[in-house]
Amino acid sequence: MAVKNKLFVFFIISFILSALRYGIGYDYDGYKDIINGELNEHALERFEPLSQVMVYIARATHYQVFFIIGSFLTIFPVYKICAKYSLNPTLSFIVYFLHPLLYLNSYSIVRNAIAFSFVLYAFCILLEKKYIKSLIIIFIAALFHKSAFVGLLIYPICFIKSSRLLYLSLYISSFLISLLVSLIIAQYAESFMLIASADDYMNRESEGGG
Repeated sequence: MAVKNKLFVFFIISFILSALRYGIGYDYDGYKDIINGELNEHALERFEPLSQVMVYIARATHYQVFFIIGSFLTIFPVYKICAKYSLNPTLSFIVYFLHPLLYLNSYSIVRNAIAFSFVLYAFCILLEKKYIKSLIIIFIAALFHKSAFVGLLIYPICFIKSSRLLYLSLYISSFLISLLVSLIIAQYAESFMLIASADDYMNRESEGGG
C-alpha cells in the first residue's frame, strides 16, 4: 500500500474512533448537556464564537455532531501537516495517534484540541514565511479556544538566530517564567477576562496534581 494511502487509512480510523465516541472524555457530558439545553444558557456564553457555532449546529441536528465536527477540525490539520512536512508521514501520524497527551487527550479537551491543531498548522505556515496567513490561522484558532493566543509566543523565537545554547537557555528559564507567570495571573485575574480564564485553569490543574 502506498505511503499516502496508509496515512489516509490511519486518518480515517482515528477520525471515526474520535467522532463516534460515547461518554469518553471528562467534558463529554458537559458539552452534551449544554447542547441539549440541560444547563443554564450562561454556560454557553464562556464559549468562543466558533465553538458556539458548533453548539448551534449540533442543537439543530444531534449533539454528537458537535464531536464529529470537533474531531475533524482536530485531526485533519495534523493529517495535512504529516503529509506535507514529514519525511515519514505515516510514522509521524502514528506517533500522534499513540501519544497520550496528543490524540487521546483530545477526547477530553475538545475546543482546546482544535486550537492546538490550528496553532501547529500556523507554525508550519510560519516556517514558510507566510506571516500574515499564519497569524490569521492563529486568530481563527482563538475563535475556538482562547488558549490559541499562546501560539503568538512562537513568533519571536522564529526570528531569533537558532542555537543549541539559546534553546537550552529558554528551556531552563521556562521553569522560572512559569512561576512568574502564575504569580502575575493570580494578581491580575480579577481585572482581565483572559487572565481570569487562565487562573481558573491553573487552579484546576493544581487541584488535580497537573
